[in-house]
Amino acid sequence: MTFNSTHPQCLFASMDLGKPPGGLRSIQPFLTIYKQFIKRDPVVSYFALKHAVREGIQGINAPGRDAAVKAESKAYLTTLLDVLEEMKGNLRETDELSKELSNELVGATHVEEAGLHLFSYADKEDRSGNYHKNMVKAYFTSFHMFGIVKGLEELNEEIETKQKYAMWRAVEIDRCLKNGIQPTPPPEDTTPDAGGLSETKPTPKPRSFHPEVGVPPQPAGVWVPPQPAGVGVPPQPAGVGVPPQPAGVWVPPQPAGVEYPLSQLEYPPEGAGVGVPPVVGEPLSSLSPEVISEAQKKCKFASSALDYDDVVGAIEYLTEALRLLQK
Repeated sequence: MTFNSTHPQCLFASMDLGKPPGGLRSIQPFLTIYKQFIKRDPVVSYFALKHAVREGIQGINAPGRDAAVKAESKAYLTTLLDVLEEMKGNLRETDELSKELSNELVGATHVEEAGLHLFSYADKEDRSGNYHKNMVKAYFTSFHMFGIVKGLEELNEEIETKQKYAMWRAVEIDRCLKNGIQPTPPPEDTTPDAGGLSETKPTPKPRSFHPEVGVPPQPAGVWVPPQPAGVGVPPQPAGVGVPPQPAGVWVPPQPAGVEYPLSQLEYPPEGAGVGVPPVVGEPLSSLSPEVISEAQKKCKFASSALDYDDVVGAIEYLTEALRLLQK
């Protein structure tokens, strides 16, 4: 397994790590994020793979593991460790990425910011009543990205609440779309923050969930167009559904042991995006590294917004990048 160096912001060619053995199926969502971001945001990709390895090691060391399953899992994790070390070495050759790798707290902030970007997109679509499988995917992905952050540092109350909210909304909207039901936007006075989810509100009525309606496994590439086929997550136990929502409480507890699917993202061809008119401004050499880094981040978010067909958001991020470069 060898990475191909290209542009500094796109260090590696996409790699197929293969399907993890049955004893490691819980790490599949993080392997999917690794593949999603390997070209667009290698730092997120690196920490997703690192989190997958950590989770895998904890899993195989759990008591009662079958010896054959444990040996198979160890062999797969060894392969992932080799890929992780090679990736780390290549990333450190790029000055702008070395800080995120050498300090996990800095890396956690980087991943958290990317997760918040996806969460904000999904929440905006949700409140606008624009329901589609892509926004469900954004909710699911942000949930798992906050999980990566949690492996690096303790989540603050706001992010922890957003993580629970993202999973709850993703499961509910996905269930509605699968059953031909029009999802209901959250009330305007409900915000996905620590206060908006934990406090009991008298106005909203609890939604009713059919106890036998579960969240079945998604065939690869079906529920999140335009994503290419990814590796699906094994089926849930029969009868596991979305728990009824208590009156006024917006985040029901996640059922223990239930795994949700996470498909691959399909990125548009390089160069595709929103056209930007030429700008006459200061040469890049006169800009500080901090300004350049921030502008690159805005461009990265713009590209990510286009992956979710969020043209308005992409234009906003590109405009912010231009303002930074014109200062």
